[in-house]
Amino acid sequence: SMCICDEGYHGKVCHHHYSSISTTDTSCGGIKDCQHKCHMRIIAGIKQVFCSCKAGYNLLNETHCVSADEWDVRISLQNANNHLIDRNVVLQKVQDILLKTGHFVDTLDNSTDIHTEPGETTILITVVGFEARKNLLETRLWEEKFQNISTNISKSSDPKLSVAAVSAEFDITDAIVLTCQ
Repeated sequence: SMCICDEGYHGKVCHHHYSSISTTDTSCGGIKDCQHKCHMRIIAGIKQVFCSCKAGYNLLNETHCVSADEWDVRISLQNANNHLIDRNVVLQKVQDILLKTGHFVDTLDNSTDIHTEPGETTILITVVGFEARKNLLETRLWEEKFQNISTNISKSSDPKLSVAAVSAEFDITDAIVLTCQ
């Protein structure tokens, strides 16, 4: 005889629920060979299986992940006289620095965030490649461009934040619960 499982369940005796698959299981119980993570949903009795990647990686094909190699570079410029640095001046200087490091950007709006307030300007630039990150963290470039404006320059970088697949399997429409791994 053959069992017909309730919505969301599978297995010989309908004992597995899609949510019971461990997040460390890369094969969804032997169905698919994912490099990082495997996810399963059962809709109308049909198994849907897909792979996702850990933070900092992108899905190359259906199963394999490659390093995203994206970096958020943060530059903080401070001046002693608490002047407000014009955003357009900062934008032009940042574009000059990017050109000098060999990273032409058609528009900085998508890859750069500039926040100015009296006494401090913060620049967040998203770049691809470790070499681009290294070049942008070179103090000399920032000192040359901002020597008459800034008295203190601090720099940092982090891998770009990425989020793996998210699925909500409940009827509550005003809330979603996410867990970080």
